[in-house]
Amino acid sequence: MRASIQSMQGLSMIEVLVTTLLLALGLLGTSALQVTGLKGTDAAHYRTVATLLSQEVAERIRMNPDGVSAGNYATDPDNPVSCSGNLASFPDCTAEVCDASQLAEFDKFQMTCGYLYGSDTDIRLRTGGVKNELPNGSLSISCGALVCGENIDHTITVSWRERADIVGQEVEDSSVVLTITP
Repeated sequence: MRASIQSMQGLSMIEVLVTTLLLALGLLGTSALQVTGLKGTDAAHYRTVATLLSQEVAERIRMNPDGVSAGNYATDPDNPVSCSGNLASFPDCTAEVCDASQLAEFDKFQMTCGYLYGSDTDIRLRTGGVKNELPNGSLSISCGALVCGENIDHTITVSWRERADIVGQEVEDSSVVLTITP
């Protein structure tokens, strides 16, 4: 009788070790699912922000038909809107009257660099805009014709770089493309 009690005690220890191993594997699997879910949440957030920003650009384009007719909304892929440099060169069309060309430049600048919320013109004091809301974000506006104007499709592209899961991992560029005819 004594031999059977000792063998049962050893068997219980093995059962506890196997149960602990299975529990640890289950917890690791749950952790991996959590990380994947968080990455999906980040991707969905960035896509939503990019969609909202592209829709705001489309609304601004539609609100300035004279700027559209003059072709002022197209961006140069070789010379994108810069958020650094002399910010005073851009008129503040919220505080002063601007013509159609100035309003188009102001719209492109504000949608790229964001809204000023301080008394300084420092980019760090800006909120919103493609550069502030998306990692490595960029805004591009183009049209299918040689010269942009009324009744010509304008393609608004908001691009950003997804974050890597692991250091050294290849990162992906993502974009939202919206085509409108103002």
